Amino acid sequence: MAEQQTIIHPNVRHGTHLTLGSFVILGEPPRGTQSGELATFLGDHALIRSHTVIYAGNRIGHHFQTGHGVMIR
Repeated sequence: MAEQQTIIHPNVRHGTHLTLGSFVILGEPPRGTQSGELATFLGDHALIRSHTVIYAGNRIGHHFQTGHGVMIR
């Protein structure tokens, strides 16, 4: 379930029961890479709160939660 203004770049995969807050960006390409070039994975039952950015190339396990405004490179 995604709320408003959520961006999910190509090559982002996720498990079941993904909950996304507003203004979340998943799979943001790091400098020097293109959108979709690096795979990004979120496990089952992930809760990503508003204004979180998860850069491409991360592999995150099951039952993961973020706070608001988190950046993961």
